[in-house]
Amino acid sequence: MKENDIKPSGSGAENKIENHDKQNTIKTIIFITVLFAAVVALTFIFRFAGLIKSIPLKITVIYIIYVAMIALVFIVCRIEKKRVRDLGFSKEKLCYQILIGIGIAVGLSLLVGVLPILIGGSGASLVGEKQTGAVSIVYSIVTALIFIGTLEELIFRGYMQTRINALTKHKFIGVLIAAALFGLWHIINGSWIQVAFAFLIGCVFGFCRAYLKNCSLLSVIIAHGLYDALLVLIGIILL
Repeated sequence: MKENDIKPSGSGAENKIENHDKQNTIKTIIFITVLFAAVVALTFIFRFAGLIKSIPLKITVIYIIYVAMIALVFIVCRIEKKRVRDLGFSKEKLCYQILIGIGIAVGLSLLVGVLPILIGGSGASLVGEKQTGAVSIVYSIVTALIFIGTLEELIFRGYMQTRINALTKHKFIGVLIAAALFGLWHIINGSWIQVAFAFLIGCVFGFCRAYLKNCSLLSVIIAHGLYDALLVLIGIILL
């Protein structure tokens, strides 16, 4: 066999691999873009939910929107023929995963919520408005624990960070891009300060997920939900 007979075959194989990589890159970018756009669109619907006067109906509509956001990840994974559990869920050392999540939440809430207030700051810009009324308090805590932590981490640290990591082969890049998208999503609230703050919080969860041993997607879901719930309690107690 001549040398020239071998080269075309090798070159063809390399071209196939290169084309396959390009296709995966394009698909990943498309799916991330579509998912992000869909989440933004659903977020805008919250504004219409705010016009509903009936409290039970308003809460029901809001929870339906949250469930729809979570369902988006399952739909995209189904289209991609990927398993949701591959986004970062693990059965190993479940207790450690839970304890890590609680530890992150407590540490972050002390740093972001308690410390600024104790050193003389108002704390309202980070903690948020003080919740008053039993219904409002229970709603905020339940929503944080069950829905917010789940959907935000499933979308940004679960799907987006995992897909970007696989695409770039660098965890650091995946953390930053997912956190940037997470921060940009918060522009809907009309504050670039909140965008920057959300980016930093996203980096914390992202780096913990990427580099902290036994920190799974479940860990950051628990951390995020519990952190938001603790901020509500901190606001009630200290503001």
